[in-house]
Amino acid sequence: MKNTTEPEPYYRIIEHTADLRLEIYGKDPEALFVNAARALFAVLVPLEEGQAVPERRRQTFELEGGDWADLMVDWLREVLYIWNGEMQLLSRLEMHHLSETRLKATLFTGDFDPRRHHPDKEIKAVTYHQIEVAPDAKGWRARVLFDV
Repeated sequence: MKNTTEPEPYYRIIEHTADLRLEIYGKDPEALFVNAARALFAVLVPLEEGQAVPERRRQTFELEGGDWADLMVDWLREVLYIWNGEMQLLSRLEMHHLSETRLKATLFTGDFDPRRHHPDKEIKAVTYHQIEVAPDAKGWRARVLFDV
């Protein structure tokens, strides 16, 4: 499967007291999971229009979860670690396999450069609180609450 992206807007921030809640959209589950990773990085370190992240590393993830929601939380925890633990930014990603309980994807990342990149939010954790991942009238939608 190839890199799947959606035209803007592919996510929105939902007001929430003391935490950050994102609503993410995709035409199908694959697009939803790709857009979830993109949205997380867009909130963490917004890039200027046309600004690219040069690829330096690639990491392949194989994850299992109990259902779509569990898999989404596990996925976003891995993606968040790319930033919090390794100071890497998302350049692009390829989804190789996705089912309700399994995911295999490769993330291509680049180095954070404080001269070019300006972090906007600090996210400590991805939570299970009020997690939603399901089809809707326009495709698929997820709501994810982050501890900030």
